[in-house]
Amino acid sequence: MESRFLYLLKSRDGEAFKIGVSLDPARRSAALPQAIDLSQSVQVNVAKGSAYKVEEVLHYLFRDRTKPMPFGAGYTEWFEIAAWPAVLDFLRENAEQLGIGEPHPIPLPVLAPRASRRDDPEIRRQQVEERKRRAAEQQAQRRAFAEANNRATVEWLRQFLRELDEAGVIRGILVYDEQRTGQREAALFLTGRAADIRRLTEPMNRPPLLTHDMRAVGGGAHPVLFCRYSQIGNRRGCALLEVCDELLTLPPEFAAQVPYAERARELLLPYVARVGSRLGPQLVRLHRLMTARQRAFRSDFGQEWAAASGGVW
Repeated sequence: MESRFLYLLKSRDGEAFKIGVSLDPARRSAALPQAIDLSQSVQVNVAKGSAYKVEEVLHYLFRDRTKPMPFGAGYTEWFEIAAWPAVLDFLRENAEQLGIGEPHPIPLPVLAPRASRRDDPEIRRQQVEERKRRAAEQQAQRRAFAEANNRATVEWLRQFLRELDEAGVIRGILVYDEQRTGQREAALFLTGRAADIRRLTEPMNRPPLLTHDMRAVGGGAHPVLFCRYSQIGNRRGCALLEVCDELLTLPPEFAAQVPYAERARELLLPYVARVGSRLGPQLVRLHRLMTARQRAFRSDFGQEWAAASGGVW
């Protein structure tokens, strides 16, 4: 198998950068609709493991620093330029665990001497056809990868929801507007026996904190479920799992780029609180309670840490 590179491509306007994976980052930059400053971009050799998993870790860790871009191949993989130093620091500090090398400049493509270029219509036509052929091959490979990944994710989701149902811990899915960011979000709420909540959510909290995701053909990962908060007592427990809201609303562009998105939506919709139902207000109260507990825990933890460390973080 050919080795792939993790790349960080800076836009020419200096306002954003793209995190992705490619066999040839220089060629990938030329195929993007955005202008790229290749001399300021870097690539990273993936010595072992999966380049896509490293990419997924970065996309999740820096999800709050994403940069909206026009829809197109890889449009979900852009981040604010202010996050550039933090991404590089993370890669260097965790290189051994991630199985990667040192970030280094992307070799600039070597252009043939002008004397060897012939202004021949037939040669130009062949070059255009070759570019189209390569683009079609890459698109087919990306779609095959996304389809295989998403098919497995949907099967995992089906099994996971079945286990939750059998344990009787599902309270429902609430779709709401997050007050801090103003963005539409969705959450699956679980309450039940402490042993069941622990058994079902603990695997989601183990390093490297990766979760099952839906891959887009043009690049980018969309986690289906992620455990944001859980509290487990002696007898009872509760948990809040983030749900990919786009799987519920299913925008046309998202559905076209993410294979099997409709099947994932069919599995999640039966648990969504409908407008006007009694379940909606119940989930709102549960969300407020869990959010308050989460904030209280963070505050107590911060105070205890500061007291024990003498204020050193």
